[in-house]
Amino acid sequence: MTASEGRFANVATPTVLGGDNIPAHDLTFDIAEGIGNLLDAFQAYVTQVRDAEQANDAVTELLTAFLKEAEKRSS
Repeated sequence: MTASEGRFANVATPTVLGGDNIPAHDLTFDIAEGIGNLLDAFQAYVTQVRDAEQANDAVTELLTAFLKEAEKRSS
């Protein structure tokens, strides 16, 4: 396990606790941690087939696409 693995999952709890719009329920904690674990797995896989910088860029690209979709839904 590298130092970067787990970092997305590790931000789940403080984000849910400090979030203005996220209800602090057991299920939201679990789902947020699951999303973090999936992002960690995605980055780890891309790191296996590309270099670490490209893996970071791939995560950013994916999250940016999700953010754009969320913004469309809120307008």
